[in-house]
Amino acid sequence: MRGWPGRRRAELARRSESKRVQDAHAGEYEGAMAEVRRSLAELDVARAHRSEIVVPAVLRAAHERIDGALARAAAAAAAVYRAAFEAAGGTYHAESDPDVVLWKRHMNNALTLRSQHQMSQLDDEVKLLGPPWGGVYARTRAAIGPHQAGVDFDVHLDASA
Repeated sequence: MRGWPGRRRAELARRSESKRVQDAHAGEYEGAMAEVRRSLAELDVARAHRSEIVVPAVLRAAHERIDGALARAAAAAAAVYRAAFEAAGGTYHAESDPDVVLWKRHMNNALTLRSQHQMSQLDDEVKLLGPPWGGVYARTRAAIGPHQAGVDFDVHLDASA
């Protein structure tokens, strides 16, 4: 029974540290996600006026703000997740802790949104400026090197297509 009060104090200290970290970074996460929503609205307005001359710098600036905000949100969620994971007592106890599950979801959402946004940014660049490789088209594997049966599926491509 001697070790029980010491373990309890250590657990309470871990929980209070987790709460301090959560309080510090939760606001940062919420602020970054609010900035993402605001910047996405601005980006939608810029895309809607595509018929007019849209300066590429405006789209790039909006994309940079969104990407930066999503990176901050992911970092803040990761910091809270790590603190909550440690406070829960590690791998076995963290699976059932609602704070750990919540902040893991926030972290994964921010990372997923950032990946999707980066693909959207590439699409905007291609639509606005054209393909980054210009008029050059990638050669297919059918036009390169030794051929191996069963590997080259596009050997009979029509050159006019």
